[in-house]
Amino acid sequence: MVMSASLFQENISRRERKKFETEQKLIKAAIALVSEKGLFDVTVEQITERADVGKGTFFNYFPSKEHLLASIFESKREQVAMAGDLMRAATDVKAALHKFVQFAINEPKRTPQMVQSIFSSSLTNRSVREPFCALINEARSTVQIALQRGQELGQVRADIQAVEMAKFLQQVLIGTQAIWAMSDPSSDLGERIEVAFEIFWRGIAAQHEGAKAPARRSKR
Repeated sequence: MVMSASLFQENISRRERKKFETEQKLIKAAIALVSEKGLFDVTVEQITERADVGKGTFFNYFPSKEHLLASIFESKREQVAMAGDLMRAATDVKAALHKFVQFAINEPKRTPQMVQSIFSSSLTNRSVREPFCALINEARSTVQIALQRGQELGQVRADIQAVEMAKFLQQVLIGTQAIWAMSDPSSDLGERIEVAFEIFWRGIAAQHEGAKAPARRSKR
């Protein structure tokens, strides 16, 4: 029996769709478990049980649980790259940058276990470190685009290079998450990020003519 071209394509599409759905189930299960327990305390068997797929199926998609985490970074890098195009047309750079920061720290949702897993794995495992660094670089580029747009609009100070301000914002965000995860996980990370972002923005916002300058202390 000869299969028609349309039926052949339909079967391929069905297989591809099934493959994508299974991969997403594994990723979703892994994110949930890592958020609860941390990567080192999660097993492949636990991931497949949560995803409701056979244990052997996991290795058809990922060589290890670390590679699964790496795939999340690769997927997010594509999303970050698309955000750069939106930044080029922003009219309110602070609002656009704030929205991007919220996206950056909420997907996957941060828990102390997730933050610790991301940082520790990226430092010790090359398969995680390379896509994580690629994501960091892409995010820096997106922030740089936003800040350059802000300089064009007169919303961001022009006496510091945009790339240097972008690096500093990343240092602020990474440091805030790390300190929160290690020393004060009971506090609200979202509130900490809001405070950190506001302090950052006040430091890089353009000072317009007519703005009230801070009072100077008289010398005694």
